[in-house]
Amino acid sequence: MKTKKFFMLLAAVLLSVSAFAQSGNNEPLKGDVNGDGVVDYADIDAVIEIMKNAGGYVDSNYYWYVGQTDPSTMTEISGSADYENGGGWASLGDSVPETIRQQVKGFDKTKDIFAAVPITSGTTLKPVASDMSSIDTSVKIGSTKILNGVEYQIYIYRNTLNVSRTTIMFAKK
Repeated sequence: MKTKKFFMLLAAVLLSVSAFAQSGNNEPLKGDVNGDGVVDYADIDAVIEIMKNAGGYVDSNYYWYVGQTDPSTMTEISGSADYENGGGWASLGDSVPETIRQQVKGFDKTKDIFAAVPITSGTTLKPVASDMSSIDTSVKIGSTKILNGVEYQIYIYRNTLNVSRTTIMFAKK
C-alpha cells in the first residue's frame, strides 16, 4: 500500500512539473529523468528502472572481462584490466565494438580462463579463431550475468590451453 502511495505521489509531482516541459529555454527540465525533453509517465518508468539498477546508479558504459575468476560469481564490475597480469574488466565505452582482440599474460596454467562480453540488441560478440572470421568451437558457453544493468555472456576457455598468455578474440557474428 505504501508503494502505491509513493508512485501516486511521484506521478503527481511529475505531472505538476510537466507545464515547464514546454518552456523551450533549453534548460534541463526538473523531473525529466530520461532526458527526452518531456516530463511524462516515461520518466516514472525511468525512475523505477534506476531504482532496480544498483540503487540508482546506472553506468552508461559497456565492459568486457577476461580473467580466471568466474564473472558469474561477481556482484559488480570493479578494478581495471591489467593485461600483463591476468586481465580484468575493461571499458568498451558507450557502444559495443565490432571486434575485440587482446593478448593477455599472467595466467595460472592449471585454471580456466573466463571471458564476458555484453549482450545487446543487434550486437552479438562470439569467440573467434585467429582468422577472426570463424567461430572458435573450443570455447564453452557459460551462463549469463547482469552487472550495472547490462547482460553479459560468459565464455570459458578450459585449462586445455595450458599457457600463461593467450590472445582473446571476439567478433560480431
